[in-house]
Order: sequence, then C-alpha cells, then structure tokens
Amino acid sequence: MGKEITFNIKFITPLLLHGADSRTPDELGLAKALRGAWRFWFRAVAGGMVDNISPGKLHEYESQVFGSADERYGAKFRMLVERIHAKPSCNIPPGFNTRFLFAGFDAGSEFAIKIMPRKDAMSPDQRNALLCAIWLWGNLGALGQRARRGFGSPVIVERSDKCFAGLALSPENTFKSDKDLEQHLIDGLRIVWDKISEDPDIRNIKSIKTDSLPQNTKDCFFLRSLGQVAVSGNKMADLNSILQNVHGDSSCGELGYIGRGRLASPVFVRLHQVDNQFYPVMTWSEPKDPADARSCARRWLNDRGFQKYLSGKTV
Repeated sequence: MGKEITFNIKFITPLLLHGADSRTPDELGLAKALRGAWRFWFRAVAGGMVDNISPGKLHEYESQVFGSADERYGAKFRMLVERIHAKPSCNIPPGFNTRFLFAGFDAGSEFAIKIMPRKDAMSPDQRNALLCAIWLWGNLGALGQRARRGFGSPVIVERSDKCFAGLALSPENTFKSDKDLEQHLIDGLRIVWDKISEDPDIRNIKSIKTDSLPQNTKDCFFLRSLGQVAVSGNKMADLNSILQNVHGDSSCGELGYIGRGRLASPVFVRLHQVDNQFYPVMTWSEPKDPADARSCARRWLNDRGFQKYLSGKTV
C-alpha cells in the first residue's frame, strides 16, 4: 500500500447533503460526494490544459488518477471519513427562500479524511495530481446542493504528514486581507498547473497557453487560466446575507437553467473567510465571447463585486 494521505476538511458555510430521505443529513454519502467533487476539478483543469481534448482521452486521464470500473485501471485508493465535529441539521434555509428547508450540516462542521492508495496503484505523478485536484476543490470549489452558490465551502486543515506542503501548496485558510487571499490563489493555481502538466501523457500533447480564455465550453467546465478566477470586492460579516446575495438570477440563462437542454451553471461561486468576514470567489468557465459586454452573467458578476480576474484583466 502506498503512503497514506491525511487531512481535515472544515466547512465554513452550511453543507446541504442528504441521501434517499431528503429530511435526513447523509454523513455516509460524504465520501462519495468528495470523490465526485475532486473528479470534477481534476477534469476541469486537465481538460483545460489540452486544446480540443476528446471526452475519451479526458476520461482516461481521470481514471489513471481516481480509478475506474475498467479493469485496466481498477481501484486506485480507499478512503475513510471520520466525523470530528459535525452539527447535523434538517432546517437549513437554502439562501433564496426561507420557506424551503434543506438537510445537511451547519457551518463549522469538520471531518478527518484518510486516503489509502492501493499497492503500486498510483505513480508519484498520479498522487500529485490527486492532491492538486483536492487543493483546487478546497480553494475554488464546494460540496453538496447549491455548491456553485456558496454552500458547502470547505477549507483544508493539514495534519502531521503535511501532504500539501510537500508540493509547496499552502492549505492556508486564514487571511488578513483580500489581497492575501488573491496571492494565495495565484500561487496555488500556478503550482497546480505545473504539477499536473508534469504527467507524461499530458506533457506529450500540445498544451495551450495559460493566459488564454476558454472557448466553446457550454458542455464542459474548463479551468484554463488565472483569467477565469476573481475575488469579489464585496465582503459581508453576515453569512446568510451573502448566501442570499450570490444565489443566482433565474432570468439569466447564462448562469444555468432547468428544462429541456438543462445547463449547469458555468459560474462557480464559493466563499472564503477573511478576518471574520466572507468574500466570494468566482470561477467562470465562460461560454461566450469575453468581450461581449451584453452578457447578463457578466452584469450579474459585476453587481456582486467581481471586477478583476486574478490575471488583472477586467471581468
């Protein structure tokens, strides 16, 4: 068995997570949900590295890191999730309407994670790619229902093995200012890009430039550059107020829509704590021409304080 990976996850916003019974928080489903979220962010960044990558090739990369039912890959690792301090709740308002209540865990809930790679199943490059995907999720992503609108926002807490520090990735989760948060994200994203691109299969394929913007991403969420991530200038101390503020706009189809041809939102907004206040962080897999000022999604983002990408370009 390979070297274990251990760390804690603390959710700084309510985690909306239930199983077959929508009225009961689903702690047992947490491990499965985490695997799915980590796969999502690996797929986003690996798919963003290679121009015109085929779905089959992207699935192959993903299977090499996370495993697959395909016998060529098999199971890569086992995972244990242990409750450290969790507050189950069946009465969490979803942020947009207090008449509806969701099941899950209140803000402040914390879980210990242990990942146990199977013997000879993961190469050093694949292990690094897994850690990078987890770091991405811990800084840009979230978990559970309404994860793209601030709920289930996590922070990673290192344990004795300091597995993220070994990649020079900081799991820092306390910031004194929004500038500290921005620099943390810039440094981490550059390391993630470099580490995943070291995978021989990706290295041998022509990669695109990291300052280019995504194109034709209607059906996929791709992360290709610092020009897709922004920290909002609007901060709030009241968690409920900021969750309501970022919940979405049903009149703007560019933020996702339900119905025939359902489209998941290409805008992922999560929250970070900075000096006892909450700042939204946005990642946008832009499906339209970035120069199109008529975009309703762009207006929605500007209204919520997203003015500059981490690259310095205007949102």
